[in-house]
Amino acid sequence: MILGYLLYFSYQISITHKNQLNNKHFNDRYSCFYEELKIDQRMAMSYSFINLLRKTIFIISTVLLYSTPIYQTTICFLSCVLNIFLLLQDNPFENKQQYFLNLIPDLAVLIIVAITIVLAFQDTFIMFNDQFIYNLGWLIVACIYLSIGLQLLFLIKELLIKLIHKCKTLINHFKKQ
Repeated sequence: MILGYLLYFSYQISITHKNQLNNKHFNDRYSCFYEELKIDQRMAMSYSFINLLRKTIFIISTVLLYSTPIYQTTICFLSCVLNIFLLLQDNPFENKQQYFLNLIPDLAVLIIVAITIVLAFQDTFIMFNDQFIYNLGWLIVACIYLSIGLQLLFLIKELLIKLIHKCKTLINHFKKQ
């Protein structure tokens, strides 16, 4: 019920007029649903709702289809494909950094889930040799490191920018005294 309410609420916000989204009171309360998005573009606002719906399907399929892994991973794969398609169609974010922080990890998850599907078929039909499976494992590791590394780099960049700004402010303060 809570999840249904959040989806309904997210949908209502995605169809809200731009002027109301810019309202300070509304922004203070609900900006988490649309922060970093281009609020003047309908597609970007729809992305917020569709992305929440996609994540819901991902989580529900992971839990409910636990006993049938091939269906579970296939639905997760399709969920990832939908998100990649939406991101490649149009950048819904205000800046490129946020776009890449969403696109690269989602591509990594898409590759990992696709490999998981291949491995599920491998368990049943034994189509590949051990070296190929070993290399797929390394590809999974590379995707994980790429995703985490990218987010870490952007986080370090933000910290350095803030640190430099604080140092400049402190230097200016001492110069004035």
